[in-house]
Amino acid sequence: MVEQRTKEISVRKVIGASIGNLYFLVSKEFTKLVLISFFISIPMSLYLMSNWLESFAYRIELGISVFVLSGILALFIALATISYQSLSAAMTNPIKNLRSE
Repeated sequence: MVEQRTKEISVRKVIGASIGNLYFLVSKEFTKLVLISFFISIPMSLYLMSNWLESFAYRIELGISVFVLSGILALFIALATISYQSLSAAMTNPIKNLRSE
């Protein structure tokens, strides 16, 4: 996605956008996708884990904290993964990207 939007990022940088604004622009869409997948996976995983744990003699009750922690961890991994690409695109010289047209 960053490679597809290099021209947009370059134009925004020429106009005066900061690196933080450009990082927020890219990470906003990935954050939405991670949150949507998180809310879709909660009911499915709760159902499957409850059914699986019923077969054990000694079982635990599933709390919401397990799911919240896994969602926070997934969001952190997604943001850490895209941070390198978005920051390198924001720190490049915008003239090189705009000159190709």
